[in-house]
Amino acid sequence: MGGHGRYLLLLLFITALIKFSDSLPYDVHWLGGPTTIERDVPTPNKQTVDIYCYRGTSKNLFAIWQTVKFNIKIKNNEFSQYIGESPADVYKEFSEDSYGWSSVVNPFQKKPQKSVSINLFTPTCMAINTRERHTIELQVLRVDLWRIMLMAAGLVLIFSSRALCGNPVFFYLCGIFVGVFASFMVLVYYISKLLPRCVGVLMIFFSSDYQEASAAVIIASLVAKYFPQSLINRICGYWRRKFPPKQKLLTSEEYYEQGARETKMALENLRKYCSSPDCAQWKIMLKLNDSKRFASFVEGNSHLSDDEVLDYEAYAFSLERSRKPTPMANSTRNMEISDDDDDDTDYDDD
Repeated sequence: MGGHGRYLLLLLFITALIKFSDSLPYDVHWLGGPTTIERDVPTPNKQTVDIYCYRGTSKNLFAIWQTVKFNIKIKNNEFSQYIGESPADVYKEFSEDSYGWSSVVNPFQKKPQKSVSINLFTPTCMAINTRERHTIELQVLRVDLWRIMLMAAGLVLIFSSRALCGNPVFFYLCGIFVGVFASFMVLVYYISKLLPRCVGVLMIFFSSDYQEASAAVIIASLVAKYFPQSLINRICGYWRRKFPPKQKLLTSEEYYEQGARETKMALENLRKYCSSPDCAQWKIMLKLNDSKRFASFVEGNSHLSDDEVLDYEAYAFSLERSRKPTPMANSTRNMEISDDDDDDTDYDDD
């Protein structure tokens, strides 16, 4: 009898629990992704409240720029809105609203919004009270461009804070902004020094609901910005001493090409300078033996005359010829070797 009694009590408890769950005064709709729910005009016989809940997501780097919103599509603003962390909290707020089904506007009631941004990582529930046809939409933006722009702007402010602090225009603008609320110049000075960095930090921090990742970005950017330059130079110097770069030597062709390229560039720069107003052309022409040649060079002609080109080619040809061994020397050497061989042969015959 004792065992049957326990089973009977358990059965009664389960039955009561089921009846209690069925008798809840609200219906919960759990939304896990992008969802759209259309609602017609509520009937007077409806006794339950529709509550829409977002479950939340786990914290990961892929959600750093993600945004989740509750959007309400309705023709007018004649609706009341209730938001909480659980269905029970939402229903409690709904039941305590004395103007829930009244057309009288409560001046102390929070103004409803047709688009509500919710926390990405915590459950959020919402219910509305209206007599109009409406649509509930859960909007999930995987990559919110506004959050990306906000983080990028914060990084720019952090890395350009030193330049902004030294800008007199920015200093006076900060003075005007802070001077409205304070009359201490010391406070103006320090705020103008810290304002760009603080604003950048706040922009990065609020650019994502993943606050741990935003804090990591802030710490990394501050360390990269204010890391001692002397220590960086020491590390780079040690790395160069430990792993020196390999020096690449030029080949003969590369040496010739580089010389020709640099010579051509230098001549073009010289020609541009001689054609510019900064050059005293008449004074230079008075000092030259051949002023016509200088004018021809400025006009774009070659800086070498035909005779100089021929002399250079003859010199280059003679230099190249002197490096090659002459056939006469080789034949003479062969002749000397042959004579020695003949002498040796005669000696052997003797």
